[in-house]
Amino acid sequence: MMHSTVQSKQQAILPVVLLVMFLSGACTQRPAGTEPLRLLGTDPLTAVSVTGYHEVLVTWMQRGLRNMTAVHAGPKDGLAFVPPARVKTIKDLLQNGGSGTDVGDLVTADNYLFLAQRLGLIRRVFWVIPYHHVDYINAELRVQAFLRNETSHFSPQDVGSMRFRNGCVSGTLAGIEVHVCSPTTLPRLAEPAVVTIDPGFFPLYAANRGPSGLGATKEFFDLMAIKRIGTRAVSVAASPEFQGMRGYLSEEIVSILKDPEILQSTQPPDLWALREQADGMLTRGDVKEAAGHLEKHGAAFPADPYLHLMRWTAQALLSKRASALNALTALCVKDPVLCSGIVDAGVLLREQGDLAGAEEFLRKAVSLQQLRPGRARREYAVTLYQAGKYADAQREASPLVADPAYTVAGGLLLGDCAYALQQNDEAVRRYEGALSSYREAGGYRLSKREQESISRLKSLYQRRNDKRGLRTLEGTPAFE
Repeated sequence: MMHSTVQSKQQAILPVVLLVMFLSGACTQRPAGTEPLRLLGTDPLTAVSVTGYHEVLVTWMQRGLRNMTAVHAGPKDGLAFVPPARVKTIKDLLQNGGSGTDVGDLVTADNYLFLAQRLGLIRRVFWVIPYHHVDYINAELRVQAFLRNETSHFSPQDVGSMRFRNGCVSGTLAGIEVHVCSPTTLPRLAEPAVVTIDPGFFPLYAANRGPSGLGATKEFFDLMAIKRIGTRAVSVAASPEFQGMRGYLSEEIVSILKDPEILQSTQPPDLWALREQADGMLTRGDVKEAAGHLEKHGAAFPADPYLHLMRWTAQALLSKRASALNALTALCVKDPVLCSGIVDAGVLLREQGDLAGAEEFLRKAVSLQQLRPGRARREYAVTLYQAGKYADAQREASPLVADPAYTVAGGLLLGDCAYALQQNDEAVRRYEGALSSYREAGGYRLSKREQESISRLKSLYQRRNDKRGLRTLEGTPAFE
């Protein structure tokens, strides 16, 4: 009798114990990094698509990731040096959630991996480049030349110590373990990784490898599937030039990450094929062909904003500027993400030689409240400068020096304007101020146009026989 009573009590208690255990497990958060691993290019992944690189770092911090291996596919290295004081400022901003515009201006495609390492988020980087340097027998020499001439500035000692090992050119850059690889040579990793993909990778990869853009995308993800890279976080981070008309690349990459089976079809989705065809025509300068192609086939996808951006950009290039600008503005008002399409159209007009058209579009872009004005204002000021309207260019460039993302570019452009107006003292002041900001900002590489500005400063020093000024330029990486 006693035995049956105990047994009945145990049977009554057992469900309660099991319920408590279930609830305890359900309410206990998994420690960071214990979630089941998903493989890049094989398993469906939830990717974070961002327009600011600071959002990548915020995601890693919020997930509690530390000392990770990073796999970065993109044309830029992300390893530009950032001075310690600025690192601390950025850390404070990120720990507050990365809100506001300042942190978005300070964390860029040029430096986000350097910052991630200094913040303890990552410990080493596998940089997957879209070029074929690593695929040649003299990979070591090719990558060393690439690092000297086309990337962030690294010490000659660091670059010279990079060695070809296990399919990659490896060593230490800016105090960080770095492996420069191609999609083909990237090794299998023994540990999980955080992955970032820049959409700008794929047009360059296609140009260097031969297949179409979509063919290159499929080749890349097929290779990643072979590598079996376990992921802790995957981000698709687009530079400004891939956020307007070419923003479709981010959308498609995210779709592939969510459903890798898309790439197993013998034909890409019709919409993707049409986007690539029209984009290629515009890029090659076949504007009439692009307009006709979009007119014929675009009606099948009336809701696609990127086709609309391409269509109206083509119309602008065909001198139908008024209707094109109105249509692009309406798209911007409807969805602010599309506003940079107006800037893209203005830049294309300038490259085509239509400076008046470029002025019209870029002036409109600067006036739009939906668009952060930095890039639009810089392109507008450059256009005014090229049109010989130096005083107007000065007026538009002046606010740029207060924008952390454009302080250097704005200062150099103001120097160019003063130089053209023969305001030599003002030119020297502006050039020197921009160079001071550049040295404070870190080790990213100046553009060809910006290096031409420094050459003008050199000529001013030479005219004045300013030996001190010339000596300061000798230590400027952009001048070497």
